[in-house]
Amino acid sequence: MSGVPDWIQTASQKATQCLAREFLNARTPVATLSLPTYLYANKTQDPAMPTPNQAALDFLLTRRSRPAKTLTTPVPDRATLDILLTAAARTPDHGKLEPWRFIVLTKPALMRLATLVPARGTALGIDAEKITKAHDQFANADLAVAVISSPKPSDKIPHIEQVYSAGAVCLALVNAGLAAGWGQIGSQAGPAMMQRS
Repeated sequence: MSGVPDWIQTASQKATQCLAREFLNARTPVATLSLPTYLYANKTQDPAMPTPNQAALDFLLTRRSRPAKTLTTPVPDRATLDILLTAAARTPDHGKLEPWRFIVLTKPALMRLATLVPARGTALGIDAEKITKAHDQFANADLAVAVISSPKPSDKIPHIEQVYSAGAVCLALVNAGLAAGWGQIGSQAGPAMMQRS
């Protein structure tokens, strides 16, 4: 990795080793191991590279999600939400499969979900305190966007890459919201209630 700082090379090697261990421990055939590749080019060598954007870099270096209890009304309107979802959909997507779906949940839908949580949590044998917390997360929210991983059959694009792409969409959505001045937080409360841990 000529020209790349030593600390990036070291971090990249450690990440590769960690991912390789994860795949081997999961008994995943090594042939399916697909690691992200980050290429850096010198602007003076490639005039097509984007112009540095210090404000964007400063934002990424200082961004923080907000605690759920601080997220209140107002919420983004439909036009604003369309912009945020469009920004999130610009996530890297090998093969342009778009292996995710967005489901926008407004207050009425969140209240309906909240009423389902106690029975579902009890059926799964989940602790009462966790059920209450999950119920409250739905009941106290005014807007949520569920990002659903929706892998597509592909001979070229491994399943795990498509799942990673959906995860990247979640981060892009959080960052787009924060950049637009909206408090954001990523949460797994819903999916956690759908399966045992």
